[in-house]
Amino acid sequence: VYVPMFRNRLPEIPEAFDLADPSLVTGARATSTIVPQALMMLNHPFIREQSGMTAKRLLNEVPDETQRIERACRMILGRRPLEQEAEAMRSLLKDDRESGKNESGTTDELQAWTLLVQGLFASADFRSLD
Repeated sequence: VYVPMFRNRLPEIPEAFDLADPSLVTGARATSTIVPQALMMLNHPFIREQSGMTAKRLLNEVPDETQRIERACRMILGRRPLEQEAEAMRSLLKDDRESGKNESGTTDELQAWTLLVQGLFASADFRSLD
């Protein structure tokens, strides 16, 4: 993937992930996993938008919650969820459903799944290649 680089205006997402200085010849990039990376993955509008689109896709393509959790992990993390992870995701969805009721008394399933997907995007497993 190639992106045009303007030296006086670097893109913020790659910059958070150790973007090499485009003014210099760089043989190897520095690598780090730092808190601002996770915070950017939780708060950046582009990430929130992509989380919503991914959640919508999951809701449209997979009818069963358990299968949807597995599919989300396979799509985002490239692996099946551990049982502890799947249980934590089910608990998150349940808590969001119970606390996130709208005016009509129903929950916004898309919102719950968007938060779950966004959490997966912010995870160290997504940000790091093993």
